Amino acid sequence: MKHASTLFSLLLTVSCCAVVSCHAKPVPTRAEIGSDDAVILRWKRKKVTLDEIETAVKVGVAVNPGDPNWKRFKAQLLPGDEIWMFRSPGPTWAAKAGWQGYAIVRHEKLVETYTTLEN
Repeated sequence: MKHASTLFSLLLTVSCCAVVSCHAKPVPTRAEIGSDDAVILRWKRKKVTLDEIETAVKVGVAVNPGDPNWKRFKAQLLPGDEIWMFRSPGPTWAAKAGWQGYAIVRHEKLVETYTTLEN
């Protein structure tokens, strides 16, 4: 009886693993995403302003205004541009490929990104 229970547990585990592996969507790596603008634009979460970002008002993630990367990001801004907070989906974080930050969007096209967190 003990062997039957162990065999059943093993079969159940194998069956579950097979189902999960057959139906799970592969998580794209950061290298695969690269500069795929469409992917990053799908991750847009919240439209924000420079002031909100630099004072961490409403956004929760402040930046260092002296950071050279932040200065380069801001230099890309033109009147009418939008700044969006973006964050990759949960499975990317579980796969150690998570990415979040800010994106400059101009006429619905990605202009520049600034990364605030990666794992």
